[in-house]
Amino acid sequence: MPVVEKYGGNLDKIIGDGMMILFGAPTAHENDPELAVRAALDMIETLNQFNVVHQTNLGIHFGINTGLVIAGGIGTRDKQEYSVMGDPVNLASRLGDLSERGQILVGPDTYRLTSSIFDYQEMKPIRVKGKAEPVTLYKVLGIKARPDSRRVARARGIRSPLVGREKEFA
Repeated sequence: MPVVEKYGGNLDKIIGDGMMILFGAPTAHENDPELAVRAALDMIETLNQFNVVHQTNLGIHFGINTGLVIAGGIGTRDKQEYSVMGDPVNLASRLGDLSERGQILVGPDTYRLTSSIFDYQEMKPIRVKGKAEPVTLYKVLGIKARPDSRRVARARGIRSPLVGREKEFA
């Protein structure tokens, strides 16, 4: 959990040997998809160090997706807990099921928003329950040696047009 908290994530629930961690809910950051991938990479590294120190062979794998969800109190009138639900959550769960030990699989929106920061390998599109068309997955390979800050800003929808520079552009 210290790694999750370091990147601003929140533990939503533990289901068996899996967990659902939220980035961007209840508190949103402009780079939540990036924070989620960084947390996953850091968690893999932390577990690898743990395995060496404790002479164990534990593994971890991830499914990360980005999108609009319904967020709020979920449960009965007497007992509600904050959580999220929706299509992005379902796809993240499916990605987690498909990922193998040490892998981080991300959906198309996470890829689009973070491809200027991380290196990816495009995977074969898969059919996913609830989706009419196959979904392209991406496997995280690592952090780019030289992230392109202009592409990061464009991917986030940040635009900074120059004003009053017509003469210089001419």
